[in-house]
Amino acid sequence: MKRAMLGGAVLSLLCVTLPPLFGEGYGVIKSFTSGHVEFVIHNSFFRYFELKDWTIIIFLTLICLLKAFATPITIFSGGNGGNFAPSLFAGGTLGFLFAQVCKMIGLQDVPETNLVLAGMAGVMSGALYAPLTAIFLIAESSFGYDLFIPLMIVSVISFLVAKRFSPISPDLKKLADEGKIFTREHDKNLITRLQVADVIDANPQTIPINASIHQLLSMVKTGSKNVFAIVDNQGKLTGMLTLDDLKPVIFSNDPESYSITKLMKEPPAIIHEGEDMVEVVQKFDQTDAWHLPVLDQNGKFTGFISKPTILIKYRKQLQTYSE
Repeated sequence: MKRAMLGGAVLSLLCVTLPPLFGEGYGVIKSFTSGHVEFVIHNSFFRYFELKDWTIIIFLTLICLLKAFATPITIFSGGNGGNFAPSLFAGGTLGFLFAQVCKMIGLQDVPETNLVLAGMAGVMSGALYAPLTAIFLIAESSFGYDLFIPLMIVSVISFLVAKRFSPISPDLKKLADEGKIFTREHDKNLITRLQVADVIDANPQTIPINASIHQLLSMVKTGSKNVFAIVDNQGKLTGMLTLDDLKPVIFSNDPESYSITKLMKEPPAIIHEGEDMVEVVQKFDQTDAWHLPVLDQNGKFTGFISKPTILIKYRKQLQTYSE
């Protein structure tokens, strides 16, 4: 509620100051293409200034800049909207601004309408990652078939620049990060299909921190695991041991000289229940570990995740999607 109220206040101020920011902006674009920019400026506070070239350029620059803020404020405040109409409005305004700058520096016979259409196609292509849609939509709606080559050049350049900074469309990036849609990063796509619960060993070998060495060696003889969790009385993890860590004890003539507290070591990293599997894999890569412990929301030890288990699950996912 507070976010919506704050967003509404900011939008109200912007729309009162610069009325073209209100609505979809198609009427403003028509005024630009018909050469009646003074009608647009007349409804803003710029009407108190003498209408000169610099007045128009400042006005259009503010429109382009503030539209980039007005649209996300509207959407994230709970308002209905999208990127389609704002991209066309911002592109048309940017094209008309470019035309005015060209006229101001002395160029003759500047095709304002053509530049407005090219700007609409360029911004739409970059914002929506849809260069073909931008080309054909602008050409069809304006009957500007003679502009096909310029529209293609502007749309492709805009699309490539946008892809350079973000390979995935901003509209889809959140879904891709959550693994709900696939991208060209095939390994990451398959990993995101896994959950911590799918790869955790829920039956680990645990031993109390105050246990004796004989109890630990007995567990090694009767157990089938090669990693052990050291826990306290509340079940919280205090350390871990592997078979490699126990070799000095196993081959020692005096195992009583060793203690669990001296042998145990801190885990190289901790995994939490519900953690993203991409982050889990990154922890394995960073620590070069084979086993990492998993803790629940209360900090209690729940099991181990091993690197081979992740690879096995990954291969099964690969087989499934390959078929």
